[in-house]
Amino acid sequence: MHGDAGDEAFETPAAVSTVQPDRLLPGADTNRLLDTVPGATAAGFASQPGIAVNMRGMEGFGRVNMMVEGIRQNFRNAGHEGGSFAYVDPNFLAGIDVERGAVTGRGGMGALVGAVNFRLLDVEDILRPGQNIGGRATGMTGSNGYQWNTSLVTAARLGNGVSVLGGFSGRENSRFKNGDGVTVPNTEQSLRSGIARINWQPNEEHRISLLANVYENRFTSNFYDQNIQSNLVRLGYRYQPTGNPLVDLDAAVAWNQIRMNNYLTEAGNFSATASGRRIVNDSYQGHISNTSRFALGSVGVNWEYGLQYATDDAKSRKGGVNGDGSLDLFGAYSRATFSRGIFSFTQGLRYDHYSLNGSGFANPALGPVPVTGAYTTNSGEGRVSPRFTLAVQALSWLQPYVSYGWTFRPPTIAETMYSGPHTAGGASTLYPNPFLRPETSQGWEVGTNVLRRNLLTEGDRLRFKVAYFDNDVEDLINLVNIRGTVGRTAYSYSFYNNVPGTSRLRGVELEGGYDMGVAYINLNYTNTNISYANGADRSFLPRNNLLVDAGVRLMDRRLTLGGRVRSVGSTQSATTTGTTSPIPGYTTVDLYASYRPIDRLTLFVNATNIGNTVYTVPAAETIGGGRGATVIGGATLTF
Repeated sequence: MHGDAGDEAFETPAAVSTVQPDRLLPGADTNRLLDTVPGATAAGFASQPGIAVNMRGMEGFGRVNMMVEGIRQNFRNAGHEGGSFAYVDPNFLAGIDVERGAVTGRGGMGALVGAVNFRLLDVEDILRPGQNIGGRATGMTGSNGYQWNTSLVTAARLGNGVSVLGGFSGRENSRFKNGDGVTVPNTEQSLRSGIARINWQPNEEHRISLLANVYENRFTSNFYDQNIQSNLVRLGYRYQPTGNPLVDLDAAVAWNQIRMNNYLTEAGNFSATASGRRIVNDSYQGHISNTSRFALGSVGVNWEYGLQYATDDAKSRKGGVNGDGSLDLFGAYSRATFSRGIFSFTQGLRYDHYSLNGSGFANPALGPVPVTGAYTTNSGEGRVSPRFTLAVQALSWLQPYVSYGWTFRPPTIAETMYSGPHTAGGASTLYPNPFLRPETSQGWEVGTNVLRRNLLTEGDRLRFKVAYFDNDVEDLINLVNIRGTVGRTAYSYSFYNNVPGTSRLRGVELEGGYDMGVAYINLNYTNTNISYANGADRSFLPRNNLLVDAGVRLMDRRLTLGGRVRSVGSTQSATTTGTTSPIPGYTTVDLYASYRPIDRLTLFVNATNIGNTVYTVPAAETIGGGRGATVIGGATLTF
């Protein structure tokens, strides 16, 4: 290892990425958080501040395990613009860890195509070495509906191994305009959030940590004025006995509750069916793992193994098509890396088991649907999912690898229990399906890591990572629609069902850059080719995505000037009628700058989409709803 946290992804023989806070544009929308990551998109929608991560063309319902501080985000609400969201305040982010493909570690439970973990600030992110009390204050404002955004985080080391952190954040946005100067409806939001930590480390071997995070946002989405509140509490314990490489214990228990309340419609009217709707998702989670490091003769072994559990309990009032139910997940995993000379072999193994329970009533139907009348679901299944990886350190700076892995995703409460009319009194109706089978995937990944220092000048760094993947997905769960006429009565029914046949995901992911201190350039590129089984929806993500980020650091690195060019290929968009609408590709240009006049004060400004390009966010219904030219400026003071 080279000691740089940003280098670790380029030394790991897998499709992993890490987003450091300095790669994020201050104040940017949440759908820009993963701009610098290939193969992953934060497919946020114009009216929705939540994050829906898409990996390799797949998203929603746990296909990507979205986590905040390692805690699964399980909230899923029926709606036109997605139903699986994580809610996180970018002002509290300490970094983002992304794993694409088969994940045999802690983040892999129930995930089909990968995992993403949003890490939150800790004491060490605020206090410098030797500093016992301090903080960070940030304030910014901008144009095009960006009113204000401010945060204050303080931390202290109190002695006897005790340290604390506390912070609050707020953001107000009004409706923004697209590149044509047209106001995009329902793009306002009012965000408030808070964070608190207490850590106790009585010695170098033991560490106990308590985290609390509250996120609350008021916005208009899915035709209704909504309030979302996420409450998260995590208690963790770490034990690393000195001189004992066989024990590196990590354990945690957590509670996460997400509440959604609907108020008036977007037009300001009362809705008899939806005004007053309340959906509450409670999740209790826990894990315990250990890492043992030892040698078998001349072979070095790094072995991580653990157990984990998560429950997802959904309840609603005036829930509409959202059903009540519970989903329990249990996982056991082992990931051992055997190293000798230039070769390393990693044997990963997961066992996941799910149990889904619920009951409800489905209206009579004129056509073939999975179930009518009173029904119950009590399904469950367990499966073993291995992954094998062979890597070769061919040169000190070059590491090719190849891997083959399997994954397993159980059906969710939402897919199983959605039931009821699409609109009040409407003929279009959603039906539950208690007979859903889990999705499975298997396939290859071939890649290469390049990490080289002092290439052209002393202290420079070249980092490069490329991977090709080829995966087959069986039993893909998809929303299907049947239409027909009985006599003079027409019907239209929708329900989730396993699509027969194989869906194939193939693609290339590339990321890397060159940094010589005074100047730098970074890029990432994704090419994805998806062949869905007959009857499955086509992909709503562009086949090609390219981002180039370059800049210079001047005045002894106190001044940074840079720009980003983002090119997104053509694709198609979903519509409220269930059809698709083609949307063209687009290119946007962003500029940014920061200046540090004194050590503890940083002034910054960024201008996004400076050419006022009109574009549609992939996978969204709002055609032309991409944000127009926006300038955001502010300052960060550390003390």
